[in-house]
Parts: sequence; structure tokens; C-alpha cells
Amino acid sequence: LLGKDVINEIKNNCMIWQPGRGNMKAALCGMRIFESKDPGVIQVLNESDTEKMINNQRRKNLKRDLTELDKLEMYLEGRFRYERTDREGRVTAYMGKEFIISDFHKILVYKDGNELFDAICHYGSYGAEQGLLEIMGEALTENGDVVEGNLTADEIIRRLKKFEDKVHELKILPKFYEDIFSRDKSFELRKKDRDYKVGDKVCLREWKPETGYTGRKMTFRIRYIYEGTGEYGLEEGYCILGIKGV
Repeated sequence: LLGKDVINEIKNNCMIWQPGRGNMKAALCGMRIFESKDPGVIQVLNESDTEKMINNQRRKNLKRDLTELDKLEMYLEGRFRYERTDREGRVTAYMGKEFIISDFHKILVYKDGNELFDAICHYGSYGAEQGLLEIMGEALTENGDVVEGNLTADEIIRRLKKFEDKVHELKILPKFYEDIFSRDKSFELRKKDRDYKVGDKVCLREWKPETGYTGRKMTFRIRYIYEGTGEYGLEEGYCILGIKGV
């Protein structure tokens, strides 16, 4: 047992306390999840538990410190092409008076080579004072206008789901995997057992009948589809997918 003042000092300085000999190896303080109902007791953890608790708190802190624009960017990564612009606040003059222009933060999102929408959070944008986002783009707004504000990243992400690329995960034998990997083959002959569409992605995962998936995979975009009709040598129920690297 330690005095309340000592406990508070350790908590305030976020220290690791080494209690000395015995089975007790470390006690972690300074984080809310370790506060005890009894102000005179410190929770004692083993090294493994301590590491888990530290990592959990770090994840919580990271999530808490992210801006709405940061959260949106994390979602966009790997799903959409986008550009982000950040500019620090600066002083400008107008009619002989100086004005401070606030920080400027913007993400511009593209789909199929065209601008889909942009999201901003800076002085004058709707919701900026609360850290919320304003978007511009008819494809994403739901208020009948081209501009909509006071939105969280989660709300924008919900609306973006319909624009996400559909990905078909497919098994592929090593021989054919190597043919595609070496670029000798740029198509796939498949059963038409899925709703393949031009523009969808296919993730080809190398698979051995004896051992299963090898861990190697490649992702391509479907550029062309020929559906078998019984004519030209391709039976009905099969299709040829023309694929190209993403």
C-alpha cells in the first residue's frame, strides 16, 4: 500500500513503478483504465498484461487525437484515389486592415478518373467550429444541394460505401498464377457463378490442392468480359475476364 499523494504523483507522471522483489514485476499508472476504486492501492500487472494494456491505451489515444479529416483519409487509403492539402493559417491584408486566415484542410476524392467530391474543414466551412466536415459534390450530398456541412467522417464513409469497388476473391493454381505474374497471360476463364462487372476487381490467390493457399496474391481490374453462349467455342455458364493491373 502506498499513500494517496505518492499514487497521484505516479499517475500524473505516467511512470512505470518497479515494486522490487517477488512475483510482482511491474505496475503501470498514469492511464485512466488503471485507476483503482481504492485510492491507496495500485493495480499490479505482469509484463504481458502491462504490454497489452499499454497498446490498448495507445490505440484509444490515437483514435481520440484524430481529426475528422484524418479519419476520412484513413478510410480512403487503398480504396479511392485522393489528394490532401494542408496549409497553416496566415495573415493577409484587406482595405488596410490585417485579417488572419485560418488553417486550410481539404481532401479531394476521385473515382474512375473524375472528381467525386471534396471535403474541407477550415474557417467559414459549415461545422468547422465543431471540427466537422463540409463536402461538395452532388454524388454524395443528401440535402438536394451541391454543398452539405456539419458531417462526421463516419457519415461520409457511410455514403461512400456504394462507390467502393467490388472485389472478387478467386483461387488460382500455381501454373496459371505464374503465367499471369510473368504477364504472359492477361485473362481468366471462369464459371459465370458470380456477378462479374467491368470495373470490378479480382484478387487472385495462389492455391495448391495439397496444402491450400500459399499466401501469394495479386489484384487486377476487370476490363472486358465475354460471356459464353455456346457459340465460338465457349459454353454457356462460362466467361472470359480480360484483366489489367490496378
